[in-house]
Amino acid sequence: MHLLLKLYALILVDGTWDIGYLHDILLLGAIDHVVGVLPPSTDETQDMLAWRSTQDGNFTMASAYELMVKPSWESLDPKWSHIWSLPVPQHIRTFL
Repeated sequence: MHLLLKLYALILVDGTWDIGYLHDILLLGAIDHVVGVLPPSTDETQDMLAWRSTQDGNFTMASAYELMVKPSWESLDPKWSHIWSLPVPQHIRTFL
């Protein structure tokens, strides 16, 4: 079964993460990372992309390189395999 999940389905009416639903679809360690990020606004504003590794939110090759060579980068960490194998749309996996 392929689950099509929209990000807003993970947010409660009061604007907080739906922890119960997150427990149903994610590993415990991943949940900690998700709830550490403010949920997106539920108002009618349009989504936008922002690169977290620069102050202005714009992607640069230099910031991507710095992120890759940073000692905390662990591409072999098993949580990444789990996230990338989730049966959710690509933008949800990318968000996670």
